[in-house]
Amino acid sequence: MPQRLPPVAATKAHHATFHGITRDDPYHWLRAENWQEVMQQPDNLAPDIRAYLEAENDFFEAEFGAPTEKLQEAIYKEIRGRIKEDDSGVPTPDGAYAYNSRMLEGKQYPQIVRTARDGGPETVLLDCNVEAGEDYFGFAGAEHDRSHKFLAWAADRSGSEYFDIVIRDLETGKDSPEIIANTAGAYVWAPDELGDLLYRI
Repeated sequence: MPQRLPPVAATKAHHATFHGITRDDPYHWLRAENWQEVMQQPDNLAPDIRAYLEAENDFFEAEFGAPTEKLQEAIYKEIRGRIKEDDSGVPTPDGAYAYNSRMLEGKQYPQIVRTARDGGPETVLLDCNVEAGEDYFGFAGAEHDRSHKFLAWAADRSGSEYFDIVIRDLETGKDSPEIIANTAGAYVWAPDELGDLLYRI
């Protein structure tokens, strides 16, 4: 069987001058000028860039995907075997509760939990393994409000690196239908009793 050759990116003339210095970059065309838009809408990627990236992916899959599956699995199991999977952080006391996050053996994402400081039972406030489902899931953290009645948490479900912030009612365990969409995942509760959430896009 003849050896498969890797794809070779085309070169296109491109010159840019900064501070009196001209730089030639024949691969500039591979940089999507609308990359922020593409992160949210991948179908908007320029056809020529998409074609080249798909050719690269096809080559990698043919050369390193299926042929090395057993080796990949062996390496994966060895790495997992060296990790303490059932681990938790240090509880953070706040008012009547102590908050914590923990990992469960065989799971990929954390649980956010709290325990009443008077010796009450532990409550799971958010289980990211349940929220993740089968699709991509990126977790940007969770934070309770001053009243301990609400939990703000943020997740990216598409790989766009844009996070949706959701508010969970800790008495019912249900999330509000209102979503603060397309943020950087950074937010903070206002220092008052109104439960207002301040956020940074």
